[in-house]
Amino acid sequence: MSFFYYQKRLLRDFTNLSMLFRRNYDGHLVSMHQAGTHWLRNLLAHVIAREYRLPIPDNIRSNAVVGGPNRIPTHAGPHIVQSHKIPGPLFSLPVWRRFLKFPRYLVLIRDPRIATASHYKKHCKESPKSFSEFLRNQGGDEHFMKDIWDDIRFLNTWMPLSKEWPDHVRLVRYEDLRSDTAGTLQDIVDFFGIATQADTLEWSIRQCSKETMSAREDASRRFKVVREDEASPLAIYSDADKAYFLDAYQRHLKAEIPYDLNKW
Repeated sequence: MSFFYYQKRLLRDFTNLSMLFRRNYDGHLVSMHQAGTHWLRNLLAHVIAREYRLPIPDNIRSNAVVGGPNRIPTHAGPHIVQSHKIPGPLFSLPVWRRFLKFPRYLVLIRDPRIATASHYKKHCKESPKSFSEFLRNQGGDEHFMKDIWDDIRFLNTWMPLSKEWPDHVRLVRYEDLRSDTAGTLQDIVDFFGIATQADTLEWSIRQCSKETMSAREDASRRFKVVREDEASPLAIYSDADKAYFLDAYQRHLKAEIPYDLNKW
């Protein structure tokens, strides 16, 4: 990583105070890109809509039930927003927690190797870059919404917060949501303080299957949210790509993550 690029990112992080000022909601789903964000967002939207008798969203990109930091819901249910935000270091200072009220933060992560490959595959049709070139990006690419450094910054910020502030920051792995959807979703709604009827979670999971979500995609959008699972999502990495990825994470990842990046 170049010195100029590092300094640019460092300055942007230190001046990012948006999450300190925007706290007027009940919960915040914060996720890595390509970590199952739309799936979990729709699961939560269906749970809230059913429990609070709200209209069911007819589009999987709808933010009527689960909104965004700049578009907070106004319905009668819990106000939950979703973003990919990485707060600046000042947000992490414990002093704020003594006299400011904060929402609860649900942090959704995924194996960063797969998340990186998935992001490239989603957006590569608009870009002339190969995966190897994308992997070595250092910002300023109009075709992609993130690079490898964004994931490192995300993990370096949110992983320590989940340990230092467990009452307000809860970590969820996409892999656990996939393998035990009902159990993980129950933990999530409990964390957000959402009381549910006996069959609400099961109903919400059925409504958010790949088939039903695909049917509710906006046909006019260039990029599809729902895509088929891959048998070998890491096959796109060459040996040189693997070495570059591991070197970047070994040098710059300061937090412990629940993934063994040495096993390909």
